[in-house]
Amino acid sequence: MSEYSRTFEKYIKVINNITNIDTIGLKPRPTNPISNKISVDPGTYRSSDGRSSITFSGGASPIFQPIVNLPRYDILCIDDNSIMHIIQGSESNNPTVPRYPIDMLTIAEVYIDEKNNVLIDNNDLKDVRDLLGPSDTIVIDGGSFI
Repeated sequence: MSEYSRTFEKYIKVINNITNIDTIGLKPRPTNPISNKISVDPGTYRSSDGRSSITFSGGASPIFQPIVNLPRYDILCIDDNSIMHIIQGSESNNPTVPRYPIDMLTIAEVYIDEKNNVLIDNNDLKDVRDLLGPSDTIVIDGGSFI
């Protein structure tokens, strides 16, 4: 990650005044017991321009597929119909994260390195909800977090 990216992430966290992102909803986490899916907490996302709102009741993601030969990164997104999608990355000796789609909310990056049974734990999962725009909002249980 470049110095610019690290600075930008810190800036977004300061602007959003996020001190504990576990409490704001839509949190991705490994299933219990761990499996080839991710569990996502309920919550509502509202964009700063008011054109996008996603209310999600929580649940398990689609299945993350195993690799053929080399590791890859996939991303987990939610569309405006509250449907989760996996954007599969490319296998590589040095995999990179797929480009975030502009028409969906990306909530997690997932590292996949299993050839048979994918098991996603905390080491494979990166929560990227804190990279939302500075004025975007996630709401849970009636309380807003800006």
